[in-house]
Amino acid sequence: GHGEEKTTNKCPRSQHKQNHWCVSVNTERQIWHCNDCDVGGSIIDWLSLEQGKSITAVLEELGGDKYSEASASPSVISKTVAIYDYTDEHGNLLYQVVRKHPKTFQQRQPDNHGGWKWTMEGTTRVLFNIKEVLLSNQIVICEGEKDCLNLGKLGFVATCNVCGSGQWLDAYSETLKGKDVIIIPDNDLSGEKHCKKVMDSLYGKADSIKLVKMPEPHKDVSDFIKSFQTTDQAK
Repeated sequence: GHGEEKTTNKCPRSQHKQNHWCVSVNTERQIWHCNDCDVGGSIIDWLSLEQGKSITAVLEELGGDKYSEASASPSVISKTVAIYDYTDEHGNLLYQVVRKHPKTFQQRQPDNHGGWKWTMEGTTRVLFNIKEVLLSNQIVICEGEKDCLNLGKLGFVATCNVCGSGQWLDAYSETLKGKDVIIIPDNDLSGEKHCKKVMDSLYGKADSIKLVKMPEPHKDVSDFIKSFQTTDQAK
């Protein structure tokens, strides 16, 4: 890249394919974002994701015990705004996605000692809302847990995959074999790419596949739902 805007194929979560410059880094503002993984933030967020540690632990290592989430600069610290549970078909918790502001996502799983391991290593990846997905013949696929919950309020059974855009696994498609699937991608380039990957994976497995694009200027299905005055109108 030129000036303060740089690009790379490496993010704290993954070493992406050669010449796939999906990670943008602003050296002036000291922030970054990976379009494929849909994660980003400050250098603190980078270290937290890369090392599988909490924000607090990273800050303490960088600044000593005097540093904590409470005492650090608000521009550096991200605030938890939502936690999404991923369970098995019996409702047992497998892992969680923690959504923070500014918009970043972290994954964690129980460490069997009352705490958390901030990594996906060793856990079985499943679709969000898997219990309802298995019981329904019609499934809506969108890109995020927030979208799934908002669609759920309208009476739809909706799901997504962990880690966001570009991270669909063929194993997820096996779960949807024989079902009618509706895909609602985000209104951006990564959403288009993700949608194509999902459709290619589902081909020959799902009974039917329907693509529903959100009208401009709405960036995703949650944004579209908010444009209506009532739940009935949105549905």
